[in-house]
Amino acid sequence: MSVDRSPELVKVVYFLNEYARREDGRQRPPEEFQTLNWRELYELFHDNLGERRSFKTFMGSAEGLRKGNISEHKDHGTPFLPKYERILGRWVGLSRRATAL
Repeated sequence: MSVDRSPELVKVVYFLNEYARREDGRQRPPEEFQTLNWRELYELFHDNLGERRSFKTFMGSAEGLRKGNISEHKDHGTPFLPKYERILGRWVGLSRRATAL
């Protein structure tokens, strides 16, 4: 059974991707999460946003979104998919502080 990504998960993933850091040629979580790696970060959000998904499924879903449509939007100007545009349309262009988790 497939579970749609919640608006909250989409917003979290947008923030994570928008403010990810580059270190040693690798993308790292935003500075707000200090030394957490991606897996630890997803563990942090799993209980509240997992919607009964296993952790592995939740992480795969979040990573797929972060590295997929949301990343393509930021890197190449690809439009958000309509289901994400409804959620993120108001967030694009807001300050970091306004979108902070």
